[in-house]
Amino acid sequence: MPNSHYCMNVNIGLWDLVHNCKGETACFGDVFDARVDSLTPEIAVPVTSKAWFAGRDPALEAVAVALSK
Repeated sequence: MPNSHYCMNVNIGLWDLVHNCKGETACFGDVFDARVDSLTPEIAVPVTSKAWFAGRDPALEAVAVALSK
C-alpha cells in the first residue's frame, strides 16, 4: 500500500479516562494517573466544511475566546 497515502499506527495500550482500566493488560492507567469525570466537551463547536477549507479551526477559536474572558 505504498501509494495509498494512508498512515497506520499500532495500538499498544488502553485508555479509559472515565471508568479506568487499571489491572487490564496494557492499560496506560497503570502507568499514568489520568482520570476525568466526563468526556463531554464544555464547549461544543461543530467542524464545518467551510471552516475546514478556509484552514480555520473553530474549536481552537472558541477556546481562545473563552480564555480571553
